[in-house]
Amino acid sequence: MADIKEKLQRLKKERAARAKVRPIKGVLKDLDETELPVDEDKLRHVNKEGQARSRADIIMDAWENIDKDESLSVKDKLQQLISLSRGEAPSKPETPAFEPLEREPIQFFENPYPLDVRYGKITLSMGLDIKGDILAWLSKDGEFVNLDLSSALFIDLETTGLSGGAGVVPFLVGLGYYRDDRFYVSQYFLGELAEEERMIQEIDRFFSEMGFQSVVSYNGKGFDIPLLETRFILHRQPFLLNELPHLDFLYSARSLWKHKHENCRLFHLAREVVGADRAEDIPSAEIPWRYFQYLNTGSFELIEPILYHNQEDILSLLGVVVAGAQIFSEKGEEGFVDAMDLYGAGKVMEKIGEVEKSVQFFKKALDGKLSSEG
Repeated sequence: MADIKEKLQRLKKERAARAKVRPIKGVLKDLDETELPVDEDKLRHVNKEGQARSRADIIMDAWENIDKDESLSVKDKLQQLISLSRGEAPSKPETPAFEPLEREPIQFFENPYPLDVRYGKITLSMGLDIKGDILAWLSKDGEFVNLDLSSALFIDLETTGLSGGAGVVPFLVGLGYYRDDRFYVSQYFLGELAEEERMIQEIDRFFSEMGFQSVVSYNGKGFDIPLLETRFILHRQPFLLNELPHLDFLYSARSLWKHKHENCRLFHLAREVVGADRAEDIPSAEIPWRYFQYLNTGSFELIEPILYHNQEDILSLLGVVVAGAQIFSEKGEEGFVDAMDLYGAGKVMEKIGEVEKSVQFFKKALDGKLSSEG
């Protein structure tokens, strides 16, 4: 037991020391179709350094969640800590292997998950239990009152640049949706830039056939949807998603959790709020570089981590939406929700003009002995 305590104390000291180190910036610039980074070795070094720095943080974050779990015995908690220290990952949704075709200009990957699969604290089926009025509160859009997530499209793009603009191309379009007692993560991958028009046509056909009734994203209003719309217009295709009610959960997440968590990045909330076993993967700035290297070399090994990253983002998006909705449901208050979450729900209600409901949530937060951290 003494060794365990010493290890935890050492990890805390390392974590505090790393917090004082400023992250390295400027390794990559935003890329367009003609620009390529010149210092590949430096990029690899920074990426490896970042992964090494995050290992202790991952263990400490996971231990804090394990230690709070009253259903585990001391023995079980210590066994899980030992497994973490050895690098043995706890159970999570099995990630299907990507089987690329031989340098095809357009590739489609479809990964179905059974609804009883757990992602952190949630099961994938829980998204189907969210009522329309809660979706309307979170989205500030009354059209959601008569909808649920069974007909929603979850969307996330990977692009050739980190900012918008006519020269930025979405080379990977990740789509999540419920169908046939499964939650699907489907991905359109553009293997040749010259084939973008054909991929846009295929995506348009997919949207028409599936008949989605709403859109769910994370910063989709500010980035994904305007960018995708630009590409559809460029290739003279109607953009059906603009006609649908849109829940951009980034804004809801900020209202719910910015007072509680250090940031509202999707990756961070997936770990801290949903409890997902999601380790830090490739930096966003590296994604365009990998794609352009793939175009030059044809090596699919460069793309596989991007596919996994995109798939995790779709699952994380579903997870945080479910976690946010739980705050507003009565059954969600039993263990899943704390006073700080209830305070966040009050802020959501306050912003949409539901004064009476906001007061109710603020009172519940006070009754729950709201932490002074807020």
